[in-house]
Amino acid sequence: MKNTLHLASGSVTRRKLLEESNIPYKIIKQHSDEPEIETNSATEQVLHLSADKIKCVDMEGIDKTIDAFIITADTLVQTCKTSQIFGKPRDIQHAKYMMKTMREEAVDVITGCYLEKKHWNGTQWQTVACKQWTTKATLELHIPEGHEEEFIKIMPISLHACGGTIVEGYGQQFLKSIQGSYSSLLGLPMYELKEMLRTLGFYK
Repeated sequence: MKNTLHLASGSVTRRKLLEESNIPYKIIKQHSDEPEIETNSATEQVLHLSADKIKCVDMEGIDKTIDAFIITADTLVQTCKTSQIFGKPRDIQHAKYMMKTMREEAVDVITGCYLEKKHWNGTQWQTVACKQWTTKATLELHIPEGHEEEFIKIMPISLHACGGTIVEGYGQQFLKSIQGSYSSLLGLPMYELKEMLRTLGFYK
């Protein structure tokens, strides 16, 4: 029997990445309030958030006869010069501010992941192994001044995306350069995930 990866995320992009990578998966819920910590480091923040999410996953309905593999993830943007941390925009004006800032300086997009392997011991789920890591992509994104509202109109999902922008589809024409993991930029670093799954015995 093939193992299944349980993705504790509602992200459509993360689902698509798993589908394209031919990794069997199911969606599970998590009820984290996503508490922030006082830090000037987006890396520390995504590690904290992904760890909190893994503690808040809903294990109801997961097959107890085999080990369960669970992944949580969180992505943030940090500007390279001024070290501002951007999550999802509060509103259109906040999204426009993010776009303006990214015109002026490169940004790091950092995704933190927490992967757990759990075993049902007869009374409860027990964590037998875990991996936590971050993956980064540095990019230059240039959405021309005055084009912000058109971008949001064409890509309304950007208002629900980290940094207020999308680099797929319509958005890729504004991506000037990228250094690092492209899939991490989309919210799930697939190379690292594949290696971690292999280490934990996901592939039989």
